[in-house]
Amino acid sequence: MLGTWTRRIAQLAAALVLLGAGAFLYFRYAPRRVPSGQPPLTDLSVATLGDLRAAFNAASDRPRLLLLLSPT
Repeated sequence: MLGTWTRRIAQLAAALVLLGAGAFLYFRYAPRRVPSGQPPLTDLSVATLGDLRAAFNAASDRPRLLLLLSPT
């Protein structure tokens, strides 16, 4: 009886690991699409910070919102 439960727990753990790996790969490598009319997505880095600042300052006549999210 104990061997059956151990095997079931191992199968469940393996399934969860595979599901997590699949989700990671999908979110890491899946193509990103945006609605028509919206600018394409970009990565924020030190090299692109000047572009962000210029676009933010160029829209000074409209309300602006800058939201930075971090997983940590």
